[in-house]
Amino acid sequence: MIELYSDDDRSAGRIHGQDRHGRDREFPLMRCSIGVLELPQGLVIDDINRVSAEIAELKKVAKKSESGLIIDVYSGR
Repeated sequence: MIELYSDDDRSAGRIHGQDRHGRDREFPLMRCSIGVLELPQGLVIDDINRVSAEIAELKKVAKKSESGLIIDVYSGR
């Protein structure tokens, strides 16, 4: 995605723009973060909220990671 930015924006590591309230501000360059939760074959999910919460946590960790990618196997914790 970095190629979508101008040389100046890439060098600065940010872009200038307006937020949803019309205020001028600086934004970091766009980045894609992915959390992948592998479900074991044959798993019967009895609590979708627990699975959803684990996926949400993986996404948080992915956003903080350098690679932007986190893969984990569902353990039913």
